[in-house]
Amino acid sequence: MMMRDGLKVAAAQWLPTPGDGVKNLATALDMIDRAAGSGVDLVVLPELWSMGYNPSTLAKDAQALAEALDGPLLQALATKAKERAIWVHAGTVPERDGSHIFNTATLFNRDGDLAATHRKFKPYPLTGEHLVFAAGSGITVYEDDELGRVGLVTCFDGDFRETQAALRQARVELVLEPAAYDIPGAPTWDLWYRANALASAQFWVMAGQCGINPSTSLLGASQIISPTGALMAKAPTCDGLTTPDPSLIFAELTITAEIRAALEYATLLDEPDLDVPTT
Repeated sequence: MMMRDGLKVAAAQWLPTPGDGVKNLATALDMIDRAAGSGVDLVVLPELWSMGYNPSTLAKDAQALAEALDGPLLQALATKAKERAIWVHAGTVPERDGSHIFNTATLFNRDGDLAATHRKFKPYPLTGEHLVFAAGSGITVYEDDELGRVGLVTCFDGDFRETQAALRQARVELVLEPAAYDIPGAPTWDLWYRANALASAQFWVMAGQCGINPSTSLLGASQIISPTGALMAKAPTCDGLTTPDPSLIFAELTITAEIRAALEYATLLDEPDLDVPTT
C-alpha cells in the first residue's frame, strides 16, 4: 500500500503534569481538537502524556494511572477520534496487563477503532524505566490504504541501529514516534533521525514532552522529517531554564520530485553488500 499523497499531519508537544491524569487528559483532548480544527488527517501525542515523566515518581505514577487498553482513558481518546473524524496516535500510556505494566502506544482510526498498538521494547535504563515497564517485542508495522505502511516505535526504541534496519526492511513509509527525550539526547534527536529518514526515504512524525520537571528536563523539539532528511516542521526546544508553551506543528506529506529522487536513492542502498577486497 502507498500512503495517500498530501496527508496532513500534526505533532503535539507540551509538559504533562506528573501524576495528574485528569488534567493531562483534558490537555490531550484539547490538543486533538486544535489539530482537527486545523484540518489535519493525523495527530501524534507524546510519550506517557497521561502520567507525565518525572523519574523520581515514575513507578508511583505508572502504578496509579495504568489501565487496560479498553479502560476509560483510551476510550475517551477513541471517542474524540471518532467525533473529530481524524487519525489519533495517542502517544503512549501505561498499560496494565495482568501483573505487568507496559509503555504502550495506540493508533485510532477515523471511526475511533483501535487500529494498532505498540509496546515500547527498549525501556530507557538511565531513568529507571526498565524497573517500571515490561518490554515489548520489537517494532510494530501497520498497513492502511490512507496512511500506507506505518512503523510504530517509541523514544529509545528508535535509537538502535537494529530498529532502523527493521523499519527499512519492512518497507515502512511513515514512522510515528512519541517521546520524552531528555536534553542531553539532543544530538541524537537532531542528527540520527534525519540521517535515517534520508537513508530509508521515510517520513517521520515525532512528538515529545517538553519542559522542566522536578527530577529531569525534557527536550521537546518535536519534529516532522521528510524522506530527504529535511525538517518540515520543528517545535520549540527546552533549554533547561524555562518550559515552552504547549504547541502543535504541522506538515503536508506530499510526494514531490525531490522526494521521489530520495526514494530512488534509498533503493540503491538496498543492493547486496559489495565484496570488499582485503590485503
